[in-house]
Amino acid sequence: MHLLLRTIKSIVIAVGCSSSIVLTAYAEPIAKLYSGEGIVEVQTSGIGEWRAVSAGAALSGGDVVQTKDDSRAAILFNDGILVRLNENALIEVETPGQTQEVSVKRGLGFFFSRKPKRFPRVTTPLVSAAVRGTEFVVRVADGSSSIEVLDGAVEASNTHGVVRLKSGEAADVVTGAAPTKRVIVDAADSVQWALYYPAIISAEALERVSAAGPSAQRSVALYRAGKSHAALQEIAASVLASDPLLALYAAGLYLEFGQLNSARELHSSLEQRLGSVEQWDSSSAALYFAQRAVIALTRGERRLAEEHIQRALEADRKSLPTLLAASYVAQAKLDLEGALTFVREGISLASRDPRLLARAASLELSLGNHEYADQLAQAALVESPHNFEAMSLAGFTALIRYRAEEAEQHFRSALTHSGGSGLPFLGLGLSLIRQGRLTQGRLELQKAVGMD
Repeated sequence: MHLLLRTIKSIVIAVGCSSSIVLTAYAEPIAKLYSGEGIVEVQTSGIGEWRAVSAGAALSGGDVVQTKDDSRAAILFNDGILVRLNENALIEVETPGQTQEVSVKRGLGFFFSRKPKRFPRVTTPLVSAAVRGTEFVVRVADGSSSIEVLDGAVEASNTHGVVRLKSGEAADVVTGAAPTKRVIVDAADSVQWALYYPAIISAEALERVSAAGPSAQRSVALYRAGKSHAALQEIAASVLASDPLLALYAAGLYLEFGQLNSARELHSSLEQRLGSVEQWDSSSAALYFAQRAVIALTRGERRLAEEHIQRALEADRKSLPTLLAASYVAQAKLDLEGALTFVREGISLASRDPRLLARAASLELSLGNHEYADQLAQAALVESPHNFEAMSLAGFTALIRYRAEEAEQHFRSALTHSGGSGLPFLGLGLSLIRQGRLTQGRLELQKAVGMD
């Protein structure tokens, strides 16, 4: 579960290269882009020029949706099916007669629905799937395809054979062969690209990046303006090789977009180039282990996260990202007071750090300190107007005070900066339900689950 969603369980109780999709020709929109990270483009009816789009864009039959490198998209179809796209995927959607068909040509797609009878037939160049489940991942590469069932059942078939899959099983296919079944060892590996990873980037890294040249300066300026994807595009490989903190800055940006493999590659290159982490400077070592702790925690590997955060604290107890990451690890153990202690320690070192202020607001809200939580969220927004977590927390405090319309506005603002987080969708759904808009509210809650 999303780390931030754990924080507001008590609130729910209190308030009650590119990826593409091709859609068939219909007069009315049949889907909507509800989340886009990085660069997302649409080609109307599959022809003409590409145009950039953002969340909320309606998709009509025949439209082609494309995400660029290090970008992700989430699409909600009118029949309730949610599709998450990673980079470098190509999906065609057709509806011959009454049976909808989705053809995955390349890359990764995560399909999710709580109405399994409405699932379409899914095809790849090598295998087709009759879907009876609610969550599955389709992966297509040159000469191979796989279907991984996280929940439900799928029948995978081609002209060479058939396999029937249940939750925790996958089918792999290569050219000219029948599907073969295997057990999914780690479900987190299947969807790691779709997870939300909290930003773990140090102020010292930002300062050193800024001093590394004009493009690096532009990157930091874009990051501070809430434009993380543009910031990532400005970082040159030559710059990353010059300083470990710069590489860790880029790794933090990759994690914001779910590109775990890219972040890990940077981590591995640092280890190969600099040797044992214990030999690094303390700031770099602390940031490295803090990032590794958050990765482990997001993947559900709590014990490994505890080991990493202990090493981060040993490297540099005054590292702000380390203290921030330590608060997440403590919270995962249900130690909210311990988590708050780490955050307060960080605030004592940097009283205006917006990430720490927002994190403190989240924990105070979970502990029932609503007024103080609102003050902290507002303080975070003063320092960083684009901080989606602070916007969301302001929304939750308004919701608890029965100001549902005000809460709705906070959550809608947060959605413009939230990236891959489901937190604003969750809050928006609750605020709409509080206003009596049940159908709309349930839809937003469905989006929240699809994101997290």
